[in-house]
Amino acid sequence: MKARFIFILIGATLLPLSPLCRAAPVAEPQVIDGIAAVVNDDVITFSQVRVLSAPKERLLRSQYQGQELLAKTKEARAAALKDLIDRQLMIQAFKKESYQIPDFFLDQRVRQIIDESFGGDRNTFIKTLQAQNYTLGEFKKLETEKMVVQAMRQKNVSEKLKKIAVSPNKIQDYYRKHRDEFTNKEQIKLRLIMITRARRKRWRRKF
Repeated sequence: MKARFIFILIGATLLPLSPLCRAAPVAEPQVIDGIAAVVNDDVITFSQVRVLSAPKERLLRSQYQGQELLAKTKEARAAALKDLIDRQLMIQAFKKESYQIPDFFLDQRVRQIIDESFGGDRNTFIKTLQAQNYTLGEFKKLETEKMVVQAMRQKNVSEKLKKIAVSPNKIQDYYRKHRDEFTNKEQIKLRLIMITRARRKRWRRKF
């Protein structure tokens, strides 16, 4: 699959206007959202890029400032966009192969999140989603996509391992050609046993 990029350069030029990089005058236009890329008709927005790069940007603001911060922020958002494109390609490949994530896997994942992050309180979980303007359906969709990406990455790793796997015949052939590397040279080991005079006298009495 190929990814078609739209407005990426425009997005990069708009980054300096972001209040994350510097204070902007009130009259200066601000980018709220827009299309960052289109991946085979699936749209990736600027807001998705900002959400993914936000943790990295918080760290950068504590380490850099000025033009250096601006450059690092652009790099972080470019990396986030690439990651989102890769994820979307994997999701599309998953759908093309007609794979499916069983419903009970998703339900189990949601229960795990509620137990680990909300102390098992489902009502608090739902209220938190509402506060973040998420519905339960949207949350499940996001979690499903995470599981799809993880499954496809594991599948790709398995396929790569198969390609680099070495057959038993090749192993035997290598062993025959490098036999000396796996054998020890002949050695003579000498051991000395010290016998005291008292012990020697006792042996003489016995024999």
